[in-house]
Amino acid sequence: CFEALARATCPQSAYPDGDAPRLGTFTYQTAVTMHHRVRAWADAVEHVRKKVCPGAPIVRGRLAIMGIELPTVWLRAGDATAVAARVEPEDERYVPRELMLTAPYVSDGVHFARRGECVLKPTAPRPGAPRKFLAAFAGAGRTEDRFGYGRHATLRSVLVEECAAAKDCVHARGAGDKILARDAYDNSIFALQPWGDTATRRGFFDSLARGAIPVVFAETSHAVHAGRYFAEEIVGDHEGYTVTVPFDVWTRNGTLPYLRALAPGFVFHLQEQAAAARARAAYSLRGSSCKDAAYYAARAVRDKFRDYDGGRKARYIAKLVAEAGEELLGEASATEVSSVDGSDSDFLQQLLPKVRQKLNAEETAAKLAEKEAAKAAKLAGKEAKRAAKEAAKVAKVAEKEAAKTGRGPVAGR
Repeated sequence: CFEALARATCPQSAYPDGDAPRLGTFTYQTAVTMHHRVRAWADAVEHVRKKVCPGAPIVRGRLAIMGIELPTVWLRAGDATAVAARVEPEDERYVPRELMLTAPYVSDGVHFARRGECVLKPTAPRPGAPRKFLAAFAGAGRTEDRFGYGRHATLRSVLVEECAAAKDCVHARGAGDKILARDAYDNSIFALQPWGDTATRRGFFDSLARGAIPVVFAETSHAVHAGRYFAEEIVGDHEGYTVTVPFDVWTRNGTLPYLRALAPGFVFHLQEQAAAARARAAYSLRGSSCKDAAYYAARAVRDKFRDYDGGRKARYIAKLVAEAGEELLGEASATEVSSVDGSDSDFLQQLLPKVRQKLNAEETAAKLAEKEAAKAAKLAGKEAKRAAKEAAKVAKVAEKEAAKTGRGPVAGR
């Protein structure tokens, strides 16, 4: 596996017989992607590169990573410790962030085929149907950070305290509790989904599978919960089917009042959107050909590679424009250079022919290379035909000699 991934960062010549992937390669790493793990993975690829393409330049754009979230880092958000998925420059050594995408957790939702039709289970209540509770929280509360950052009023502890004081909120503490998470989600309009050890949690997708509207929380007073956590490339924009509680609301125990104040029409709209999203977030049982999360993930990977390739071409054209502009302004004075902008029609009229000239030169070089390759292939074909003819002649002479001596052809062992 690592050899295939390492080759995806090498030039085309690193592939035996030119057997390169048509679009690219992606891998799934079954571990929480804290920053040190992403870098250890990149170090492993670097080690294998020394074997498959030693000293070769890094080719970016043919390798993608898909996981439940981007690398996880810990943040301080006011008086609460938060986590976030964030990409640092070092993480992009081989995979640019444009080729990192997130996938849904395997959850309670599942597609399976019945009598030739795809069925999605569990069956969620229809949008607008009454539910017993306003909100549910499934998970443990925490009063201190377990990772050595000191004591903080964590988001989870705030939600546990608020839910315990409200009659329209249910808290499922774990497997040993009388109220199971699935029952809590089945009977609630909203499902509170705070961060935990990572920014994403399985409960987000479990609640979505049961028709509850996931509720997420802003990490700071200036930012909302990042969409890259929720497999948006596969499931769709999370803002269309979730509610984000502002930082200054949940830190003041205001989550439930905030949810109660939402207009019924808006809630109904969110339920409709959640019903559509849950089908894309669920995987299939083996043997099913339903359009599930894996189906949409494959297309998301394909689109990522194509978009990146298209962007790379656009960046290349921009580079040619910049080079042509530098040549045009090379002998101009500082005053003249500062006076030129995109609205200068005379400058553009001089610039465009230079860009076309550079493009034509590139195209001419590519065509020449293509012709040379075709000529080499034609010569190789002729050489192969000549060798075949020579072999046929030799075989015919050998057959005649055998006939003269009265010995038939000798079968090989």
